[in-house]
Amino acid sequence: MLSKHDNTTLQRPSMDSLIDMKFITSDCLLSDKWIYRLISLNRFPKPIKIGRMSRWRAADYYMWRDGFEENSGQKFEGMREKARNIKSGNTLTSIPTIQ
Repeated sequence: MLSKHDNTTLQRPSMDSLIDMKFITSDCLLSDKWIYRLISLNRFPKPIKIGRMSRWRAADYYMWRDGFEENSGQKFEGMREKARNIKSGNTLTSIPTIQ
């Protein structure tokens, strides 16, 4: 069993398996409260309810996670480019355009 502070990586389950919140929070390092907030904002897959339990399809979770990581990288690169432009004196990129 892995703790939240364990640096080892979790093995990716098969895409047709069901995973629980404990697995998700250990894998993506977000809290369960944050995950439920994302669900309420329709930014995270909704769980499958089995009685009182909530489970997610591993395929849905990994599709979200891979997209989240890709988008985070793009935002980071965009911010880095903006910082480079400001540092080099090209501040025109920081002026918002009016539409």
